Amino acid sequence: MSKHLVPILADAMRAYYTGDELHELFGLFDSELEWDHSRGEPAHIAIAKRLVTQMEHANNRRILEALMPSLFVRCSEMIAKTSWERRDFHEEMSKRLEKLRPLLDGPTTPIEISVSDAKPFTAKSEIRDLVAQSEGPILLVDAYIGINTLDCFRDVAHSIRILTGQQRQSIETSFDAAARDFLAEGRVLEIRRHSKLHDRYLIFNDRCWLVGGSIKDAGKKALNVIECIDSKGAIVADAETKWKEATAYM
Repeated sequence: MSKHLVPILADAMRAYYTGDELHELFGLFDSELEWDHSRGEPAHIAIAKRLVTQMEHANNRRILEALMPSLFVRCSEMIAKTSWERRDFHEEMSKRLEKLRPLLDGPTTPIEISVSDAKPFTAKSEIRDLVAQSEGPILLVDAYIGINTLDCFRDVAHSIRILTGQQRQSIETSFDAAARDFLAEGRVLEIRRHSKLHDRYLIFNDRCWLVGGSIKDAGKKALNVIECIDSKGAIVADAETKWKEATAYM
């Protein structure tokens, strides 16, 4: 993401939003507001850097979607009602704000995916596109894994953890050889096994998705992926607890 946009967003928030207004806005999305205690005001640069460079983390995109239209409106209002001595500032800010418009035009990590059965190419492509947008480590919770599981992660540049089941059929017989090839290419992959796994989850970018079926079967069966919003915290905590309890496999 374009880091040169960070100062523009920071200056716009400082000009058109009070600290209380920003605190209330971020609170609507259950997001902490960085605060500069030495100045007694929001840490505008830190806030803008987080929103611009980590847009797909947590609710950052949603915050931007709520924040940016109001910045444009407030800037226009100030141009209309401000005396000519101060109007130059807001007119210049309006030009700078235009550079922010492309922020929300880029690809977004989907909240929901739905692919009918008998569409293996489409289903795996959707999963690949989803996980390829990871900006850090990925955790997959899936009681059954196979070669197709790894195939869906082939475009991921970050470390991958897989928490799978302990049943004999939890790991396909051909999986180990494929995993060794996967690791031989310099990828970071860790697999552990736990006896009490039920639902399937993908966790990355401080977000969590419920997967309707095992990723290894994507395309053979209908694929449904939906983001968990309200339950994310509990799901992630449970997954991390099980990861610590699990037995190392690879």
